[in-house]
Amino acid sequence: MNCHEPSVNVTDTTNNETNQGELQGYISIPSLLGWAISYAIVAIAIIVGNSLTIAAFSTNKKLANARTNYFLVSLGIADFMVGACSIPMYVTEMLFYYLRKNEARIRFNEIYLPIDAFMGFASIFALVAIALDRAYSVFRPHKHKTITKATYLMEIGLVWFLAACVAGIRVLSNFTSKDLLKTVFNYAVLVCVFTSLILISVAYAMIWHKVRKPVSQNHRTGTKQEKKLAVTLSLITVVFILTWVPFYIMNIIIMFCKDCYVLQLIYFAKFLHYSNSFANFIIYVLKIREFRKTVTKLLRGKRKKTSPSPQKSKTLVNSKEEPISMQGIRLRGFTHPLENRDLDLITAHQSV
Repeated sequence: MNCHEPSVNVTDTTNNETNQGELQGYISIPSLLGWAISYAIVAIAIIVGNSLTIAAFSTNKKLANARTNYFLVSLGIADFMVGACSIPMYVTEMLFYYLRKNEARIRFNEIYLPIDAFMGFASIFALVAIALDRAYSVFRPHKHKTITKATYLMEIGLVWFLAACVAGIRVLSNFTSKDLLKTVFNYAVLVCVFTSLILISVAYAMIWHKVRKPVSQNHRTGTKQEKKLAVTLSLITVVFILTWVPFYIMNIIIMFCKDCYVLQLIYFAKFLHYSNSFANFIIYVLKIREFRKTVTKLLRGKRKKTSPSPQKSKTLVNSKEEPISMQGIRLRGFTHPLENRDLDLITAHQSV
């Protein structure tokens, strides 16, 4: 997904006594161009994917009116900014590093890191909010129904505020030029990342355990439903671990061994890191059938009609009390962890 340079920044020689020329030898011009093109491709994919996310929720009232979808919109905005700002800035910094534009690179790095941190943690904290919200909807379904729109907006505001706090530490270190604040920033990044990872993993593990319990002894499709839910939740957790953890494991290694990093590995880990912003689009949004239909119409240049007929509206209203999972199977006492309860379309349209 997104955030920061390694704690000992490979592009920040102010904190590294390693010779610039020696580091240059680790990457050639063709390799640098290859990485730049790769980052450009993933940036375009992120921008297009998350633009479709925002457009879909803006044009389809069924999606826009669901309060739990506010988290997905917030996530889409954060990930869009990763593709539009963070990745281009990272590629620019790579070029500064290769061309040995030391003074320009240091100044640019002071701007890039806070922005990258802000966008990255806005994304990861949104993922945490989604996981916790889904867990709450599973274990406290009746109380979850009473959550107000204002509460959701406050939670989203908290997500962006916390992201701003992490970025703010780095901004302060730029103005004060104190190594202590930079160290605090590095440790804050690691603590936030791995705490978020634990929260997401625990939340989905609890959901997985809950949905693994038999829904109904006489429900013939119960086993198939449970397997699909388990696979979906496992996919979410595994993708997050694969895209986030490698980069921050390298962070930890570099903190204690400044000469242990290899540029090619760092660029690969960062590539995985940023790719999560596109994976979010695939996993969290394309699982919603109504969204897929809206995106298809957007790509075909057709605006989604969102005004149901009176008869259909009546049917949907009457069915709100019987939430159905993404496979269209009724669950007993709770909704699917990726399901947005407020959507009328859930009872008829949502599927994997």
